[in-house]
Amino acid sequence: VPFVAPDNLVVVNMSANELAVSWERPTEIDINGVLRNYIIEYHIVDQSNNLLTVNVTGDTLSTVLNNLNNYTEYNVSVAAFTIGNGPFSSEIERTSENVPGEPPQNVQASNESSTTISVDWESP
Repeated sequence: VPFVAPDNLVVVNMSANELAVSWERPTEIDINGVLRNYIIEYHIVDQSNNLLTVNVTGDTLSTVLNNLNNYTEYNVSVAAFTIGNGPFSSEIERTSENVPGEPPQNVQASNESSTTISVDWESP
């Protein structure tokens, strides 16, 4: 079982529904065996009961998490795995906001004065 967590975990917001995750391999001594894969666990912050897991091969040092909720904070953790997983490195990152799916409805503008207009609308 590895003695240490992967080094330099970086989680980067790529879009409203994706986070890029990268890390550095522990040293051979710290791996303590044959590195089989990495375990990536992630969940929405404060919702650890909805934990999702991705496994990637031991020669992979990055992955993209997709199908995420927009403008949501995720806790992302990575551990090396030999015959068991070692300690996890963790980072928190938020996905981007998304653009509206539809334009505003019932837009109305009225002249308030020679220098002011009022604009009203309804949410889509």
